[in-house]
This record gives sequence, structure tokens and C-alpha cells, in this order.
Amino acid sequence: MCEADTDAARDVKVYLRPEDVLARPIPPGDPNVFEAQIEKIEFMGPYCLVRVASPVLAEHKLTVYLSLNYLAEAQLEVGSRLPLRLMPERMRIFE
Repeated sequence: MCEADTDAARDVKVYLRPEDVLARPIPPGDPNVFEAQIEKIEFMGPYCLVRVASPVLAEHKLTVYLSLNYLAEAQLEVGSRLPLRLMPERMRIFE
């Protein structure tokens, strides 16, 4: 994940759009990758809104866009685990 200033304790809010969380391609050793578990899949035609949870996110959830073809190809369903990559350049951080 992104490095934070460990000397300053503060609460921040991080915003990013579902299309800014990628299931692929994920280069080996990418520091912006975490493992998530699928909690809900909402079919929207050619793509799906997929809600995921992860210990990295604490109680927060993320919604990710995944193509219907990718879900089928990877045999993903509720309860499946998958690595996801955050795009730090797209994050908006508010104090």
C-alpha cells in the first residue's frame, strides 16, 4: 500500500472510483496490491459491480468494476478471493 508519514497520527478520508481498482494486470512485486474477498456481485450487463472486503480495509468495503467475461474466466463468485491493485495516482485524500 501507499507509504504514510508514521510520525503524524491523523484521520484522513481516501476516495477512489470503482474503475480505479484493478483486478489485472498486476505486475509481480507491485506494492499497491492487496487480497480481497468478494461479498456481493451485482450484474449490470457486460460488467458487474463487485463489493469486496479485506483486512487491509478494516471495516470499509470497496466496489470494483469487473467484466462479466473476467468473472466467468476466473470462475469468481461470492466468497472468492482475488488480488486487487489500487491506482494511487487516482486517489483523492482529504483531511
